[in-house]
Amino acid sequence: MSSAEIDEYLADLEEPKRSTLQRLRQTILEVVPEAEEGISYRHPAFRLEGKVIAGFGAFKNHLSYLLLPATLSAHGAAAFVGDGSATLHGDGDRLSRITPAGPKAGCGVIVG
Repeated sequence: MSSAEIDEYLADLEEPKRSTLQRLRQTILEVVPEAEEGISYRHPAFRLEGKVIAGFGAFKNHLSYLLLPATLSAHGAAAFVGDGSATLHGDGDRLSRITPAGPKAGCGVIVG
């Protein structure tokens, strides 16, 4: 796994998707600087001790953010709140809403 893989993924995106996900990437690495970056299931992922703790993806009409807080809380990354995944809606410069993927899902990192 390498950060170059995520660099390539982001380079292929149009603005404002690229800059929005780059800010999210920076936020994840600020909270969990020891996370290893790479690609998992064709999308950027962040791992601790071999386990995916977070990830994101760009799609035609939205951006998605995956968070696995059980793994994060075991590593003391309390800055992330909630559990599950979320869809980020907005124009990239400003998020209009975050839609949790399930009833207990949430997102504790908002960029923009």
